[in-house]
Amino acid sequence: MNKLLSLLKGRKLIIRDEQKAKRHLLEKNYFDLINGFETLLLKDDKAIDKEFEGYYFEDFLLLYN
Repeated sequence: MNKLLSLLKGRKLIIRDEQKAKRHLLEKNYFDLINGFETLLLKDDKAIDKEFEGYYFEDFLLLYN
């Protein structure tokens, strides 16, 4: 789980509450929660390196719900 959070942080996703993020990642499928919506929130969806600059983990939760 820590690897997933590190990956998301490395992509500049802002995670305010890591315990809450871990809980949601355990409850929901990573692909459904993150990959399913990432093209909507990527800084540049054509770039090789993925970046979510200015977005929060909660933004993915809002889209998921």
